[in-house]
Amino acid sequence: MTDPNETPGEQPSPGTGSADSGDDRYRPVVDLDVDGVLRVPEPFPGERTEVVAIEITLTYDQYPRFSHGAPPWDDDGTHTGCHFLSATGVAWVQSLLERGVDVRLATTWDRWANTYFARPLGLPELPVLTGKPRYGERSSQWKARVIAAATRGRPVLWVDDQPWPEKLYEQHTPRALTGILAPNPETGITIRDVDTADTWLTLASSPDGQDELRRQWRRKRDRLRRHRDAYARGRSTQ
Repeated sequence: MTDPNETPGEQPSPGTGSADSGDDRYRPVVDLDVDGVLRVPEPFPGERTEVVAIEITLTYDQYPRFSHGAPPWDDDGTHTGCHFLSATGVAWVQSLLERGVDVRLATTWDRWANTYFARPLGLPELPVLTGKPRYGERSSQWKARVIAAATRGRPVLWVDDQPWPEKLYEQHTPRALTGILAPNPETGITIRDVDTADTWLTLASSPDGQDELRRQWRRKRDRLRRHRDAYARGRSTQ
């Protein structure tokens, strides 16, 4: 059986996969959360000028009640308030789309993420990973499960303020081409996060870059094994 982590391929255009072959192995997917990644808490006066403030009207019949506490609805079933978003994060999403990167929303806002956040920010309607968590499943477990199922065989970068990396590593193949970025939920995506993400996406977009990601994966795996073995030996001598 062929190991998906060791499969070679043709040289693609950065970030878009192989233009000639249509090979998605070199076209990364970015699965993006909203809360804590794009949507952030209200800043204190004079702080975090890179935040965009937009007024949004939520409606009762278009609200993810299974995962979000309800706001105080007006008599007409709406609630209007100011929401704050990372300007750096919004600009990054726009740049990804301009580069042809496959951007999807993996958020508990479900399909209404486009209604309330993408459209007011001038972003096109983005694909949304939909569905509800299984019984006893946390939102991060649900996201890992649906991301793995939707991106099997492709590099994927999961951007979430509360990811569950182990769950995605368990289910996504190839594991070596599974990236995790966890922004600080107080700030959302920052310039440093963008640099980290773009470096990973560049590597994931070419055969040579993917070989480097596999080497990094093996080094990380070997370090974890050594730490685990050392811990086990220490326990056995007690």
